[in-house]
Amino acid sequence: MNLYASVAGKNISSYLTNLMGRGRLMDLTITDEAGGKADKVSLTVARDATMNPPPEQSVMIFALPDASGMLRPMGTFYSDKPKTSGSKSGGHKMSLTGTSVNMAAGWKEQRTDSYDQKTVGDIVRKIAKRQGVQPVISKALDKLKIPHKDQINVSDMQFLTSWAKDLGAFFKVREGRLLFLDKGSARNASGAALLPVKSIGIDIEDYSWTGGKRGKYKCVEAHWHDQDKATRTPEKAGSGTPKLTLKKIFPNKEEAKRAAQEALRDASVQDDKLTVTVPGNASVRAGGEYIIPPFIHKELTGSWYIAKAVHKVSKKGGYKVTMSLERKR
Repeated sequence: MNLYASVAGKNISSYLTNLMGRGRLMDLTITDEAGGKADKVSLTVARDATMNPPPEQSVMIFALPDASGMLRPMGTFYSDKPKTSGSKSGGHKMSLTGTSVNMAAGWKEQRTDSYDQKTVGDIVRKIAKRQGVQPVISKALDKLKIPHKDQINVSDMQFLTSWAKDLGAFFKVREGRLLFLDKGSARNASGAALLPVKSIGIDIEDYSWTGGKRGKYKCVEAHWHDQDKATRTPEKAGSGTPKLTLKKIFPNKEEAKRAAQEALRDASVQDDKLTVTVPGNASVRAGGEYIIPPFIHKELTGSWYIAKAVHKVSKKGGYKVTMSLERKR
């Protein structure tokens, strides 16, 4: 199998796989998630005397083939503590794990900050600058005005994860970039559009579907705290009943309005859940779109949002991708 792997600056691709089928790869799993969660990698190899454990926080880079066989970058990861084991009968192995966020760079450091008369883009760019990453922000969020926003004794990672959830946004740190985008906008780390991945039906090796409800709410109400009047003021999206009232009290009108609109968009989509496994394809990325043709079972047909994609390469099973899917908004 064609793949690329680099650990601590050393290209180990041929060590893992070779044309003679004698590669030492036992298992490679890359987990790509939406919703503010860092991507993760796990690599296990059959070890010989040439493979030494890398230092913690070593850079690991991987690329896997798409449906045409072309290598696609799967991300840059920072290693945790390496592990080795062995026995006379079973040989020796080394296991490496890592995440796409360099936690040594300060993402976990608790901070207190205050942002006045800023836009979402202003705040995200400030955080990106102090973390040494490049911001990629959708236009609508970039221009959204925020009168006041407090970050109180929480890390930048916690702050942005929670804020993205409130705003119905997609937040992720990937390949040296901070993505803060409208949910479902389907962008890669550089900000370029992710092309939909289309199933041909017979490529689905297994699936599991759970049905949901459509149009649970016709109206969503969010409240914000008006400091000048010392009152809680409602912001509504939609009309009629049933009505959903968000529990959180928002700090300003703009965030409450956005939260209500995004919650209504979520409520208007049938909340089906689908898990499918298909042959390996590096074009399948969290935040992207997966389309199943109409001649497949009716409940599976249509456009799906990729909430999670697990890319797994093993000596026995080859390259497979398992997707966790939600109905596209």
